[in-house]
Amino acid sequence: MVGERWAFIAVWIILLLLAFLYFSPEVGGIPESLGNVLSIGKVLAVSREPDLIYIRVRVLRADMGISSSFMGNETDHRLKPLKGALVVIGNYPVISAGHLRIPQNYGFTGGDGTVILRAPKGNVTLMVAENPKYLKRSDFWKTEIKAERNKTYTVKIFLYRLKPVDIRVERKPFKLKTHLMMKFNLPRFGKYYVGYMLVSYYDIWFRPRLFREDMVSPISMNRTSNPYEMFRMRYSEVYEGGVSLNEMLELNDPTTYAIPSMTYLPVERIVLEERAS
Repeated sequence: MVGERWAFIAVWIILLLLAFLYFSPEVGGIPESLGNVLSIGKVLAVSREPDLIYIRVRVLRADMGISSSFMGNETDHRLKPLKGALVVIGNYPVISAGHLRIPQNYGFTGGDGTVILRAPKGNVTLMVAENPKYLKRSDFWKTEIKAERNKTYTVKIFLYRLKPVDIRVERKPFKLKTHLMMKFNLPRFGKYYVGYMLVSYYDIWFRPRLFREDMVSPISMNRTSNPYEMFRMRYSEVYEGGVSLNEMLELNDPTTYAIPSMTYLPVERIVLEERAS
């Protein structure tokens, strides 16, 4: 009997609340309340996770070698898959306040230079770092793409190593320093990203040394098997073709001779292509 009485009271309380909602001018009646609930539902529907699709990104690179007189329209090249490149969908700061921040949607290219990632359908930012050892913002090439199903986005990288057309050495023996002033001519046609200059030289004890301008100190050439693979790019600025660049580098090392054939400035021309998968 007690249970039935409480159930009867509960039913009456619900009926009274419904009557209050219907006749109360402050609330606006049941129809308006239902409208508010439907509006909230619409907001929740809009704020739900966007429609995610799978897209294919392929990264290829052509090594154009080393020269002081590239034109930029050379046809003698071979594009090869770039393995191990870091590809990110979305404009995520990978390094924030000096700490590594893992992006939400990323992957590394395989042996065929390809990675498949999920992306929100529509306009997104595509970011590529050739060497995931370097993760500053300037190490990522980025562009805007329209992510669509069954699409492959191919990033073609043309790497040029520019030899200096002029080298001047200014020794500071009492400071144990050397100033190198070098001039480089960018390829004539196209637009280019410019990396960090790498210098090969002999010190006063005739030891072969290497120094890249982002390094803290020089290293022995014996510590690397291939100086031509020590390049590091930066994508913070793009240069028009045909421009001459005058670079100055300070070495914390007295130098006897800079090696022109192993001193270079890496530059890249990058092309993005889209096609149906």
